[in-house]
Parts: sequence; structure tokens; C-alpha cells
Amino acid sequence: MVTKRTAAHGLTFGPRPNYSSSSKDKYERTDDHRAFSIQFVPALAATVGNAGVDGAKVTRASIGTRIYSAVIPASGRDVDVAFVLNGFAVTQPGTKGLLVLVVNGQTQVKRFASGVDGEGFTASLRYRAKGVNGIRLAVLLIAERTAEQPGAAAAIAINDISADAALKRRRR
Repeated sequence: MVTKRTAAHGLTFGPRPNYSSSSKDKYERTDDHRAFSIQFVPALAATVGNAGVDGAKVTRASIGTRIYSAVIPASGRDVDVAFVLNGFAVTQPGTKGLLVLVVNGQTQVKRFASGVDGEGFTASLRYRAKGVNGIRLAVLLIAERTAEQPGAAAAIAINDISADAALKRRRR
């Protein structure tokens, strides 16, 4: 439950996730408890073929998936915060990729077409809520190739996820 004391100070994050589906992630929270980051070493990746991503399996499958989920303690009222993912994509001709980010039921989708050669990307979801008593975060990565390109490779990878409730939004 959101208390008056917490609401007066805005959104704050807990010291560590209550749950994380990965044992290879590193959660860090700022001293003021208003921001956090989760780093993945090696990157969280979905691949097909030999896409050259550290820690990713070489596969002959035509579709590769990876799911990450976490429950992060948080509390606050009138929440307006951006969740940001940084990563990279490799999609050879005949392949494509998809990233889905879900925060407490709010969803953002990013598609990657063929012909992306190791380009970095940033994906974000602006999360708004009247009150929060926890963050349920999920990331779905999909890399796939067509039957016409059985040797093509693709990778969609995430290096980190972050959120910063201390940033003020500019009004237009």
C-alpha cells in the first residue's frame, strides 16, 4: 500500500528485486532510491544461426526466444517514469526480430527488419499510474528467419534496463 510519506516523495524503488528470472543480472539502485538499473553480462539475447553474440547458443532452429521477468519493490503516487532498454540487433536478409517490454500491464513493441548489422538501439516505455506498490517487468525477445534463408543469422540482445523517477518531464 502507498503511504502518505512515500507519496510525498514520489516513486521509490526497493533495494533488490523480489524475483528475477535470471541469475546473471546485476541490479543497482541509486542512493536516493529514485532510479535503478539492471545490467546483463553477457547480454540477454534471442538468436537464430550463428549471430556472434557472447553467451548465445548457435542454433539451427528457425526461431529463437528469450524471456526475462522481474518483480521490483516500488511505491509512490502519480507515477510518470520511463523504463529504458539498451541493446543491439543483427538481422541478416531473411530474418527479423521483435522486442516486447511490459511494465505492470503496459506494453511497448519494437520490430527489427532484415538488414540490421549490429546497430545499437534504445527502446522505452513511459509508464504512468495513479499509484504503485510494485513493478512487474517482463521482456520478450524473438529472433526468426524464413525457410528460404536457412543459413541466415539474427540476434536481438539487451545490455541493460533502467528507470529514473527523479527526472522531471518538460511541459510543452
